[in-house]
Amino acid sequence: MQVTPSMSESGPDDALESRGRAWVEAQKSCRRNRKWRLGRPAPSRGANEAAFKGSVAAVGFTVIWYGKQGIVEKTPFDAEKGARDHALATFPGKQDHGIVAVEVRKDDGTVVFSQAGGS
Repeated sequence: MQVTPSMSESGPDDALESRGRAWVEAQKSCRRNRKWRLGRPAPSRGANEAAFKGSVAAVGFTVIWYGKQGIVEKTPFDAEKGARDHALATFPGKQDHGIVAVEVRKDDGTVVFSQAGGS
């Protein structure tokens, strides 16, 4: 009796091999497209590009003064050290006027300094 391989025995290996070949070809195609894109100049921003070239960087930090009812005042600063020094220097004097806490926050909302103390 002669044994011949059935479709189910040879099928999975052939399918796996063809999928492997297809994957390799897809990767080659992606690399070719990427090399082609890397050789091209970046797209222009148009009229907005000129407006951004000489602009000043956005304010990076905000000193927030809190009273018993919530936020009383916000003061923008360019540097963290300047904001922190201002908060530390003026906090004791502002406590007499109802300020209970002060925070220095980045523009993304992260608190970098906080001091509280109230009556």
